[in-house]
Amino acid sequence: MTEEEQKNLAEAVAKTVIAAMEKRQKEFDEEFNQQLEEHNASFEYVKLSDKEAIEALKELLAKALQDEDYIEASKINSKIVTLRGKNK
Repeated sequence: MTEEEQKNLAEAVAKTVIAAMEKRQKEFDEEFNQQLEEHNASFEYVKLSDKEAIEALKELLAKALQDEDYIEASKINSKIVTLRGKNK
């Protein structure tokens, strides 16, 4: 097999593999979007009061600190401070 034939074969194989991957990805995307639609249809969104949000954030803060995730804890604490500032 000549070098040119090897190159052509490699390109053909690559195109076939990429086409198969793209097809499979499209199937995954469609399945994901269907699951997302089903998931969102089963949720009812509830608006928390600031006080309720602060309490929920405190629980998340405690979990982040327990996990020693100080970056996340800092973000959560900033949200708590912001909400407390709104209520003054």
